[in-house]
Amino acid sequence: ENGGYRLRWFTPAAEVKLCGHATLASAHTLWETGRLPRDKRAEFYTLSGVLTAEREGDLITLCFPAYKLVPAEPLPGLAAALGVEERDIKEVFFYADNALVRLRDEAVLRTLSRILPH
Repeated sequence: ENGGYRLRWFTPAAEVKLCGHATLASAHTLWETGRLPRDKRAEFYTLSGVLTAEREGDLITLCFPAYKLVPAEPLPGLAAALGVEERDIKEVFFYADNALVRLRDEAVLRTLSRILPH
């Protein structure tokens, strides 16, 4: 489509607006199969707009849309769901269909890395 590719992502329950891993895999597949020359940028038309991928040696750089962060109050139960105390949540922002949680300090984040599955 317009020199690029239409790209959509689905879970078992719904279509999602953005999936970085699948975008990376799609670009890699296009280059590895020769459908797209390795020196050409991959352009994907998605529900999130145009996403691009470029090769830089053995690395791939992805360019995703920038979202405006909207400050918000923590949702009830958010701290418990994250396994932290209410006081550990410094800020909450919403963007697209997601939330970004800024924690009080790095020590709180490190406790999460010990309790969350890897």
